[in-house]
Amino acid sequence: MSFDSADISAAPRGPSASSYLRELGLWDAWVFAAGDAARALGEWHEATPADAAVAYAVYRAALDREERAAAVLAECVTDGRQAWRSVFVTV
Repeated sequence: MSFDSADISAAPRGPSASSYLRELGLWDAWVFAAGDAARALGEWHEATPADAAVAYAVYRAALDREERAAAVLAECVTDGRQAWRSVFVTV
């Protein structure tokens, strides 16, 4: 097997590599939380009147998790952009 540097040329290196991998994990966490919230919303809409209060509580909890996951992802992406700007912007 030969080593071809082009195979890994697109992968980030150094501090940006760990940031990139962290963002991937945060993106996945948000996507899964959003899916959970969507499913919980559907369950709430389909719930019987006797189960509606519990289904609503489950939906609100899922929505809170999705909101938090989105906020953490947004903070990470914003921090990453600011870090890159500090590298490339000269004063």
